[in-house]
Amino acid sequence: MPDLLNLFDNLRANFFRYYDTPFGLAEPLLEKERKELLDQDGVTWREPWIEVLRDYSSSTETLEQL
Repeated sequence: MPDLLNLFDNLRANFFRYYDTPFGLAEPLLEKERKELLDQDGVTWREPWIEVLRDYSSSTETLEQL
Protein backbone atom coordinates (compact mmCIF):
# COMPACT_ATOMS: atom_id res chain seq x y z
CA MET A 1 0.00 0.00 0.00
CA PRO A 2 1.50 3.37 -0.95
CA ASP A 3 2.22 5.98 1.67
CA LEU A 4 -0.89 8.13 1.19
CA LEU A 5 0.49 11.29 2.78
CA ASN A 6 3.60 11.21 0.59
CA LEU A 7 1.38 10.52 -2.40
CA PHE A 8 -0.62 13.68 -1.66
CA ASP A 9 2.55 15.76 -1.24
CA ASN A 10 3.96 14.40 -4.51
CA LEU A 11 0.76 15.16 -6.41
CA ARG A 12 0.69 18.69 -5.01
CA ALA A 13 4.37 19.25 -5.92
CA ASN A 14 3.79 17.91 -9.43
CA PHE A 15 0.80 20.21 -9.88
CA PHE A 16 2.90 23.27 -9.09
CA ARG A 17 5.78 22.02 -11.23
CA TYR A 18 3.29 21.65 -14.11
CA TYR A 19 1.70 25.05 -13.36
CA ASP A 20 5.06 26.83 -13.23
CA THR A 21 6.18 25.46 -16.61
CA PRO A 22 3.94 27.54 -18.92
CA PHE A 23 3.37 30.33 -16.39
CA GLY A 24 6.87 30.74 -14.99
CA LEU A 25 7.95 34.20 -13.90
CA ALA A 26 11.35 35.81 -14.41
CA GLU A 27 11.32 37.22 -10.87
CA PRO A 28 11.88 34.44 -8.28
CA LEU A 29 10.36 36.47 -5.43
CA LEU A 30 7.09 36.94 -7.35
CA GLU A 31 7.01 33.25 -8.24
CA LYS A 32 7.55 32.37 -4.56
CA GLU A 33 4.79 34.76 -3.47
CA ARG A 34 2.39 33.33 -6.06
CA LYS A 35 3.09 29.80 -4.88
CA GLU A 36 2.52 30.81 -1.25
CA LEU A 37 -0.84 32.34 -2.18
CA LEU A 38 -1.96 29.36 -4.26
CA ASP A 39 -0.49 26.53 -2.17
CA GLN A 40 -3.10 26.65 0.59
CA ASP A 41 -5.86 24.31 1.65
CA GLY A 42 -9.04 25.43 -0.08
CA VAL A 43 -7.35 27.42 -2.85
CA THR A 44 -5.88 24.92 -5.34
CA TRP A 45 -6.24 21.73 -3.29
CA ARG A 46 -8.05 20.29 -0.29
CA GLU A 47 -6.44 18.44 2.60
CA PRO A 48 -7.16 14.73 2.01
CA TRP A 49 -9.45 12.82 4.31
CA ILE A 50 -8.38 9.27 5.00
CA GLU A 51 -11.13 7.01 6.22
CA VAL A 52 -10.27 3.55 7.47
CA LEU A 53 -13.02 1.07 6.72
CA ARG A 54 -13.15 -2.27 8.39
CA ASP A 55 -14.04 -5.44 6.53
CA TYR A 56 -17.52 -6.76 7.08
CA SER A 57 -18.31 -10.44 6.90
CA SER A 58 -21.03 -11.59 4.53
CA SER A 59 -24.21 -13.07 5.88
CA THR A 60 -26.09 -16.03 4.51
CA GLU A 61 -29.39 -14.65 5.83
CA THR A 62 -31.85 -12.83 3.61
CA LEU A 63 -32.86 -9.23 4.18
CA GLU A 64 -36.17 -10.37 5.67
CA GLN A 65 -34.38 -12.69 8.11
CA LEU A 66 -32.12 -9.91 9.27
